[in-house]
Amino acid sequence: MRRECLAGVAMGLSMLLCPCSQVSIKTADEQAIRDAELALARDWKSKDLERILSHFVDTSSLLLLDSWPVEGKDALRAALTEFLADKDLLLTLTPSDETTGNILREGTYVLTRNNSRSMASITQKGVYMILFGKLAKGRWAVEHQSYWPSAPAKPRPASTRGSRQSLLP
Repeated sequence: MRRECLAGVAMGLSMLLCPCSQVSIKTADEQAIRDAELALARDWKSKDLERILSHFVDTSSLLLLDSWPVEGKDALRAALTEFLADKDLLLTLTPSDETTGNILREGTYVLTRNNSRSMASITQKGVYMILFGKLAKGRWAVEHQSYWPSAPAKPRPASTRGSRQSLLP
């Protein structure tokens, strides 16, 4: 009788503790995804190609502004090399506090770059979405990233062309 009672208590405790551990795992994954998104935002701002690429899986796709989707890490490297070569480039990502799901993140961006046609510096604002996937070692990486402008790009006023103020803390 005593053994059965102990077994019942142990089973009851395990059932009570099991949902708590699942919640903490989910919370830990959500925090890891949020941290990965913030790290990606910092690395886009740094314009360091290798640091940016380290956030993407080998089969990632990226939809850059005004271009076709780029798929695979080699194609990403080629597209980003050209994209990051712009001396006026400044991409600032501002993650949203709202979550659209634990693996889908969104936010807003501000992009300043050189217009290849007019050679004038332009600023564009819009939204981005990032789909994260969990790698075998538990790290979260970008499977797809897309940018959608909210309006056509506008020339940046001459008075602000020399300043590089960030919107991220």
